[in-house]
Amino acid sequence: MYKTTKKRPSRPLSLSPSCVHQYIMIDISLDELDAATAEQRASSILHGLGFTKAMQQQPTKSFSGGWRMRIALARALFLKPEFLLLDGSWLGTKLVEGEQLPSIPCICPPILI
Repeated sequence: MYKTTKKRPSRPLSLSPSCVHQYIMIDISLDELDAATAEQRASSILHGLGFTKAMQQQPTKSFSGGWRMRIALARALFLKPEFLLLDGSWLGTKLVEGEQLPSIPCICPPILI
C-alpha cells in the first residue's frame, strides 16, 4: 500500500489582502450576474433571438455574420443593460420593433437619414 510522507501544514494558509480583495470582487461580480441562473438566462435570450437548442451548442465560428450579430446582441442583453443603442443594421427588424426585446423600452422611433 502506498503511503504519502507529506504532512499537512499545521496552520491554515494565509492570504494576502490583495488576494482577499480580488476574491471579494469576483464574488460580487458573480452575484451581479446572477451566476446561479446564468445558463438558463443565456439559453432563454438565445431562444428569443431564434436559436434552437442544437444551435446553442455550436461554436460561434460555425455561424454566418448575421447569426454572429445575434450572438453579440445576446451577450449585451445578458448583462441586463439599462438602455441599448442599435445601429442602422437593426432597423426594420423584429428586434428593433420590440418583439424580441420586451424589457427594453424604445425611447425614440428609428430615424432614417
